[in-house]
Amino acid sequence: MDIDIRGYETGPVAAEAAFTSDFALPDGIPMQRLVDMVETERRTMDVRPGMRHKYIPLRFDPATGARQVGGRYLFDTWDDPVDYGLGEQRYSG
Repeated sequence: MDIDIRGYETGPVAAEAAFTSDFALPDGIPMQRLVDMVETERRTMDVRPGMRHKYIPLRFDPATGARQVGGRYLFDTWDDPVDYGLGEQRYSG
């Protein structure tokens, strides 16, 4: 079976920097509203220089049922997320 993957090539991702974030969602936000908010935000992020990929995991806590959402942002170079405004603390290690 052939799978038609569109948007980017398969294989290793050529990213040199990343930023992650996670936060709890308030109760009562419908799933469709969450999807709409993510899509609106995506349009502003897609045009930023160096933004390579953005992944948005959604997690349900099995004990409490609380929902968490986050972002996994991949960038071409380390300077790209710094320029993006995600912080200027540099990792050296």
